[in-house]
Amino acid sequence: MRKNNTFMGLYPERRWKDRVIINEYGTIYRSAAKLQAAYRARVGRRLAQEAKEKFYRNWVATHLQAMWRSKQARAFYELLRWEKARKDEAQMVLAGFAKIIAAMEILQGLREEAYLALANKCAIVVQAVYRGRCGRRRVARILDNLRIQRILEDRCARLLQRVYRGHVGKLRFKQMLKEHREWLAKCIKSASKLQRVWRGKQARRRVAAHRYAIEHRAELEQYSATLLQNRFRLYRCKNIIARAQAEKARAAVAALYVQTAWRARCARMELDIRKQVRQQELEEKAAIALQCLFRCHKARAIVQELKDARDDYARRLDEAAYMVQRAYRGYQARLKVLALRENMDDLQRKMIELENWAAIRIQSGYRGFGGRKLYKIAMDEHKRAWKEMYDQEEMRPFYYNQVTGEIRWRKPQALLDLMRRPLCTNCEFYEAAVECQHCCEFYCNQCWDQVHCGGKRRNHKFRSLFDFYNSRVDYGDDEFPSKWPTEIEQDDMIGWQLRVGEDHEREPAAIQGVWQRFDDEEAGRNFFYNTLTNEGMYDKPPEWSQLEAAEEAKAVAEEEAEKAAEASSAWGGAVGNVAATIEPGYDAGYDEAGYEHSHYPAIDGSDTANAGYEVSVWTKAWDESSGVPYFYNSVTGESTYDRPPDYQQPAAGAYGGHVDTEIVPVAMGDTGVFLK
Repeated sequence: MRKNNTFMGLYPERRWKDRVIINEYGTIYRSAAKLQAAYRARVGRRLAQEAKEKFYRNWVATHLQAMWRSKQARAFYELLRWEKARKDEAQMVLAGFAKIIAAMEILQGLREEAYLALANKCAIVVQAVYRGRCGRRRVARILDNLRIQRILEDRCARLLQRVYRGHVGKLRFKQMLKEHREWLAKCIKSASKLQRVWRGKQARRRVAAHRYAIEHRAELEQYSATLLQNRFRLYRCKNIIARAQAEKARAAVAALYVQTAWRARCARMELDIRKQVRQQELEEKAAIALQCLFRCHKARAIVQELKDARDDYARRLDEAAYMVQRAYRGYQARLKVLALRENMDDLQRKMIELENWAAIRIQSGYRGFGGRKLYKIAMDEHKRAWKEMYDQEEMRPFYYNQVTGEIRWRKPQALLDLMRRPLCTNCEFYEAAVECQHCCEFYCNQCWDQVHCGGKRRNHKFRSLFDFYNSRVDYGDDEFPSKWPTEIEQDDMIGWQLRVGEDHEREPAAIQGVWQRFDDEEAGRNFFYNTLTNEGMYDKPPEWSQLEAAEEAKAVAEEEAEKAAEASSAWGGAVGNVAATIEPGYDAGYDEAGYEHSHYPAIDGSDTANAGYEVSVWTKAWDESSGVPYFYNSVTGESTYDRPPDYQQPAAGAYGGHVDTEIVPVAMGDTGVFLK
């Protein structure tokens, strides 16, 4: 809501603060990522150092064991090599004679195999030549038959075409004859009708023409002879056509009979050819099968002979080797007994050393476990030194360290670490990691992803119970920032915020009451610190904003007073009375909260105009958010919407005779002084 001399109504709020917030969040996020990376690198280096030490310890132990085993292995290898050399020497002597006999037998077998292979090869060549000759003959015969068959098929096709064309012509002639007969019948019918009419007419003319006929008798006889000849020729032509049609029908029946006989003969010939080809194929398959059986039988006989010879050679070789080995084993057994006695003594000495080393390692591990346990107990005792107490004045709890005497408003991380970790209310098995504001329940990460993956629950506000380092996070009441562990901003105890206060030599850039402003050059923004509560934040506190607004309002009031003074000198009269109320002599006294005092001095600079009038400690101001006035006590700092009993509005004579004029205190964000 904005109200001044030129505008009154709702005015859009500027959005530049949103960009500042976005920039601040980006800086915070980058700083958090940088610190997390540094911490992870430190943890990684520590783990790498521990792994390296463990690796070197294991490597030394393994190296010592390997040296001892290699020494034992070399000694045993020398013995095995000497034994193998003796065995090889004896085997070579015995195998020399056996190889000569075996070589002779193998040579004889190779000769027989070569002869059989050559015979098989020759037989295969002869068979291939014979089959090729037979195949060429059979192909030539088949080609001749196919050529003859094509010639006969061409002849039959021509004959069939001629017969078919004759048949089609006959059918066409019959159709035309039928149509001609129908046409003649129609013509005869019409002629009969015409003849009846004509005969009646002619009968009447015959009498008249009889005389003329007698006179032309010769011409009439010639005409009658011509008519009879035409009728006779027509009858003879019909008989000739009938005989020709009967002859063609007999020729068609004879051709059909000849074709049927020829086709039957061709089919029998083709069937005989196929039977001959099938018989030749069966004979060839039978010959190949007999050859394979013969070769398999012969190969099995040769393999059996070779196997018997090899078994006999192996038996004789085993007997000779057994005699040599029995003597050699006796000698080696005596040497091994002596070596085992020496090895037993060395092994007992090394076992004693290994037991001492293992006892030292176990003792060191146990001491480390006990030390860590004692350290955990001591840390728990140190954390339990914090005690939660309640401040009646501030109406909120605070925390007191019974050992160091330190007091904090915010819950220390030590108490957060001692808090019991809640279980997931959904699965009741895993530890909870997220708290939902709408469901009022705790969830582990798996259950949260399943329950709040979609629908209306996807927009539920939440807060992570632990940060990235698995430490409990302290939130205020009903604060659900909906941030994951990597997005949680750490408090000043972990070192995320600027180090200020009595223990650090850093001068503030500005001071407003109990608040101090410092310039954080690394973060590129301002840091605010409360000297009374030791609270620090990067966001501008509301009290600081109120003090700045009060200063701005005071400056605007002074500027408006100067403008009014200039206007009064220019216009004079009534405007001078109004300007007199806003002269620099007017004590627009602002307290620390930015509210005006209800003290109006006289126009002449003295306070005689207010003589007999008690100055009130209450000031009337306007609340823009609710749109109603409220009252502020400049002494106690109390604010109320109800009119106080001791509030006194200045009288009319106290303002230089200007009645019903009240200067309303300037609210934060306004740019002018309102007159009523």
